[in-house]
Amino acid sequence: MAFLDPKTELIMNIIIKKTLQRLPLSICMVLSITVLTYVVIFKEAFTSSLFIIFILALFITLITSFAFEYDTRDEVMALTNIGASPFDIFKLSILRIWTLSFFGSLIGIMLAILFPIGQISNTMVFYAFILSNGLGVITSLYSAIRAMNVSLLGRISFRSLSEREAPIILYNNELALLKDYIEAKLRERADIIILGISNRGNRIEIKCRYLGSSGRETFRMLTSLGINPDQSLREDETLPIIEAEINIMDGGRPIINCWEGEGKKSLISYSFQSLIQQLIIEYKIYSGKIRGMELRG
Repeated sequence: MAFLDPKTELIMNIIIKKTLQRLPLSICMVLSITVLTYVVIFKEAFTSSLFIIFILALFITLITSFAFEYDTRDEVMALTNIGASPFDIFKLSILRIWTLSFFGSLIGIMLAILFPIGQISNTMVFYAFILSNGLGVITSLYSAIRAMNVSLLGRISFRSLSEREAPIILYNNELALLKDYIEAKLRERADIIILGISNRGNRIEIKCRYLGSSGRETFRMLTSLGINPDQSLREDETLPIIEAEINIMDGGRPIINCWEGEGKKSLISYSFQSLIQQLIIEYKIYSGKIRGMELRG
């Protein structure tokens, strides 16, 4: 295929590879389209059977389309990574089914010419060709759109991150669950005292005192003396206050903003921001409805 550009050649290789992998199903589809084309050309001889043959060809074509779409998810992501556009992915999904329909219609027309069982009209040959090829295109549209969505989501997942973004897709209905998860994890730490954590609109607001290494020792000492460290250290003005805000856009990446005191950026605030990012990722992996960056069509 030296006459093709590299991207088109790769797409054609995928079509041929998947056709060979699904050879029995591909042959069944070609045969069903062949029979449909032949029957439509001589529809007068198959009037009572035409509807049944059409439904059978439609069913086999749909199964082939779904099977190919399921098989090519890895190839879709590979093509996305090398720069194939979503429209290229869409064309791939249409082209692989249409190719089988095209060959099936050609074989059907050739059989009608070689073994006619009635008069052949150019009009019926044209209608049979359009019907057979249209069936291949229409039945592949749903799978093509699904594959294109995978490509689009793949492109989103590989775009560059800003320093405030967490590399996770979140939805508004996960806000309360994420808030509870972060609160539980922060309470397990000996270097942080939670002053408040709440949901407001589409964001989570967090306010804590940061104890640091010396604060951890104080925390352990108070605990060993039977004193509640939360109450004792909550009002300690010598300990810095850090605040965080997690803004969630439905179906997008959460944006995290952290600061110390009155909006001051510091090493402590950047460290706390990294911690919050890590907790969001852990939530998606262990507690989220969609694990990690898994994409569902």
